[in-house]
Amino acid sequence: MPLQYQITEDEHKKTLTSIGYNYVYNKDIGVLISWGRTKEENPIWCPFGPTFAIIDVTNMSMELFTVIIDTLNANRTITTFNLLGLVEPSDGYKIQYCIDRGIIPRWDRNLETEEEAGFFSVYVDSTGIVRPVSSYSEGIDILSVENMYNDLWQSTLMKTYRYKKLQERACKDTGTEQ
Repeated sequence: MPLQYQITEDEHKKTLTSIGYNYVYNKDIGVLISWGRTKEENPIWCPFGPTFAIIDVTNMSMELFTVIIDTLNANRTITTFNLLGLVEPSDGYKIQYCIDRGIIPRWDRNLETEEEAGFFSVYVDSTGIVRPVSSYSEGIDILSVENMYNDLWQSTLMKTYRYKKLQERACKDTGTEQ
């Protein structure tokens, strides 16, 4: 069954609309607002793919970088790539590659948060291993991903991570232990 959402985009904003998940990303100020069926609903996660990715580009080849960007951007859900470790003069090509694909590259800070990791974002280390969060021990080699949605976003690894985090939230909210 095909993913049922629509993305529209211009130079100032990117929007994703669907029945159960929506967002508007303001490219000028770098702010993403998402909601569910109604504007009062706060979605737990993005069902179509990550909305941003954190990539450690330290000593990463341009070839691996292009595979990462093209694979993660296959469903066009990503609004921002946060590039960590930009130091080489050739890193300008990485920034331009993102811009050419309609993705805003950031390199000012690590935007990884426990609340969004694995639910709205992914982390990619410098060898191309994708994890829900940088500290997670397991990962998926980006070179083994043929379909971003099935092989990565809906993988057992990502689903298990999300389930564990949702359990932690539920226990925290009810004041019980796991």
